[in-house]
Amino acid sequence: MHNPRRQLLRWMTVALEAAEPSRCVAAALRDFPAGPVAVLALGKAATGMARGAHGALAEQIKETLVLAPETSRDAALADWRFVPGDHPLPGRRSLLAGEAIESWLRGLEEELHLLVLLSGGGSALAELPVAGMTLEKLQAMNRWLLASGLDIHSMNAIRARFSRLKQGGLLRLAGRRSVTGLLVSDVPGDRIAGIASGPLSPQVSAWPEGVLPDWLRYLHANLPWPSREPAEAAAGLRIVARNADALDAVAKNAAAENVQLVSRDELAGDARETGSRIARQLREGSQGLYLFGGETSVRLPETPGRGGRNQQLALAAAQEIAGRQDIYLLALGTDGVDGNTEDAGALVDGGTVERIRDAGLEPSGCLAAANAGAALAAAGDVIHTGPTGTNVADIVIGLKTSSP
Repeated sequence: MHNPRRQLLRWMTVALEAAEPSRCVAAALRDFPAGPVAVLALGKAATGMARGAHGALAEQIKETLVLAPETSRDAALADWRFVPGDHPLPGRRSLLAGEAIESWLRGLEEELHLLVLLSGGGSALAELPVAGMTLEKLQAMNRWLLASGLDIHSMNAIRARFSRLKQGGLLRLAGRRSVTGLLVSDVPGDRIAGIASGPLSPQVSAWPEGVLPDWLRYLHANLPWPSREPAEAAAGLRIVARNADALDAVAKNAAAENVQLVSRDELAGDARETGSRIARQLREGSQGLYLFGGETSVRLPETPGRGGRNQQLALAAAQEIAGRQDIYLLALGTDGVDGNTEDAGALVDGGTVERIRDAGLEPSGCLAAANAGAALAAAGDVIHTGPTGTNVADIVIGLKTSSP
């Protein structure tokens, strides 16, 4: 293979194209029944999903509300109502977005079929907190969750405990109208109740036990619960894009180029430990392609540096493959954002550690300080895509170019 790094970047593009939300939504709506429709799109992929719905349903759509990051605003779609929210921490705009959903649904004509387009990121982008849950408390809770190392399902259970929008809250707000939900999945196992904290999924998750701060336990014990009344509406739900679609596309493309798929596994657990484990698997395994999909977690120090879970994973892997000329690894957040950076992830090889040290940094120290992004930037190994418009969790593509 002439240029393995370029090959991995090309496979990255193939993966992102497979999860492009506009095309996926349009395909899912080919047989949608006739009649007037109102579209509500929420999440990082909301703009692309809404564009796909308009391409498929055209004049059927009478109202459109899109709630997404400000970077997703599309000036060419001025006739839509666009409300920006905040991410990764909910902010004042997130509260305004939640209020916009509530008032918009209240004003809709009852005969309009409601088409809800959901994607990851919706948990923070729009929020209707229970009484007593102030913005400051909401931000403190989410800040703690993002640094806690908890899995996404435990995080969503805590978020939903204090929300009138999550875990079926949107379905309750919809009243008696008919609802269809199309979803882009960014959660392990494609559990619909976990996507954007399940606004169309009235399933009450158990409060997670374990190491929770006293102030969070206090809020749990003293703030009112969101409504648990059954929703009058019933939603037909369907996932239209998922992590597996991205990995399938890479595997198919590699097979067409006679690159053997050696392994395909779930991506989970601590980012640093997972990166080391994947690198050892590459070191000891056969020549070919290694694919992983899902989401890892990171326990952050009190004052973290620059980076995110994919950069932590990539730097940990780089330490394990230092000096090797036959192993390459790409770790990517498919939404184009990794942690507190504007980078999507990183692409490392056997020379990454040496390049970092040549720049005056120590890889192990950067890992301990959650400063992997600074180290990888110094090596020239960060990947910057900008917001991709989709969100199907994280992918890792490993390539070994020689036999053991």
